[in-house]
Amino acid sequence: MNRRRGWRLELRFWQPLKAHRSLLDHPVFNACTIIAPLMARSAIHESLWRARELIDAQYSQPLDLDELARSANFSRYHFLRAFRRAFHATPHEYLTQKRIERARELLAESELTVTEICFEVGFESLGSFSTLFHKIVGWSPSIYRARAWEMRKNPLKFIPNCYVIMHGIQVSAPEE
Repeated sequence: MNRRRGWRLELRFWQPLKAHRSLLDHPVFNACTIIAPLMARSAIHESLWRARELIDAQYSQPLDLDELARSANFSRYHFLRAFRRAFHATPHEYLTQKRIERARELLAESELTVTEICFEVGFESLGSFSTLFHKIVGWSPSIYRARAWEMRKNPLKFIPNCYVIMHGIQVSAPEE
């Protein structure tokens, strides 16, 4: 059943391409009738990029879907569908991803506490931050920090032994 459904989707995907080729050859239609919808799509993508840039600039502040939709000049529901279609993630997923990326940078490079980092990147609850961080990264924030600092001190420790043997890397004993 899945094969049949997948085949139908594939067929539907290729049908518009065949239609565009035949329209370009048609004497009544010209390139403008086909390119105009593509230009409209680029205007839509431009407004979605504006909303994405707003998320990038203000990820540490509370953002709601209505504010992001207004920045793109869309209704709330159309913005949500268009954003997901363009960037393969909802605005909330993208915002969470940006916050976690920044938290990873801060955990690896700064000496702020996990709680301070949590509030600095825009989370309102330490528990939800830690849970999301562990779910996305695979380690809790404190373990991630310890591994990042250890990797900075002794980077050869994290190279797999099979790779060391295969490429003949000299691993020296840690100096104390």
